[in-house]
Amino acid sequence: MTVSGGGVYRRRIRVTAGDREAGAEMEDDFHHFAVRLTHDGSRVTGIDGRAIRAPWTTCVEAIDLLHRLDDLALGTPAAEVNRLGGPTTGCTHLVDLAVLAFEAARRWQAAGGSPVPSAEYDIGVTEPIDGPHLATLALNGQPLLRWDLDGDRVLSPPPYHGLSMLEPGFGRWAAETLAPGAIEPATVLRRACQISRGRQRNLDDYPTAADLPPRSLCYSQQPSMAPVAVRIRGASRDFSTRPGDLLHRPG
Repeated sequence: MTVSGGGVYRRRIRVTAGDREAGAEMEDDFHHFAVRLTHDGSRVTGIDGRAIRAPWTTCVEAIDLLHRLDDLALGTPAAEVNRLGGPTTGCTHLVDLAVLAFEAARRWQAAGGSPVPSAEYDIGVTEPIDGPHLATLALNGQPLLRWDLDGDRVLSPPPYHGLSMLEPGFGRWAAETLAPGAIEPATVLRRACQISRGRQRNLDDYPTAADLPPRSLCYSQQPSMAPVAVRIRGASRDFSTRPGDLLHRPG
């Protein structure tokens, strides 16, 4: 993917919950990952992931780390699931999807095993060009969040004004400030804002993750892994003008 000004980073996440199982799948410019877990109504009995399209050869290795969450109680708070999953030592995106699947399983449990509607998040983040830019999130086709951004900070609306997309502490702030049902969408949009910055460079120009500017945000960019995390050339896509292709299943 060759980056050009004026594009839109797009991401779609689909979350489902059925009889003693739940799943979450995500696709964006750089990734297509999925997580599925099974449970007995109170604890996780199995969890697995798929790296359908990934930026680095090592990303698939992080799937095994999801088993840190085996046998976890469905009542475990989302923040604890995230911590146990290790969003930096493991794959950030697989852990994010595991948290979403856990939350879907929790909703199924709270509903007494009754059917739980699936959730589909559609996110768009415009590229910053000489000024503020825009991040939006829709849930099941209905607009839900709109953030005006200046670089990595939210300009409006309240209560998000002044929040950084990069500084730590967002989870604590969200838990203390937002209504329970608002935490997940805001967390999903914040992650998309972070990842949208990847459009500012062509990853195919970097032979390994070690050649990227120094960061430590995911499994493949850990110092021990980055030198052997080889770029999968041509793995990126540009969904600026074709958001309907995200998670599209022909037929």
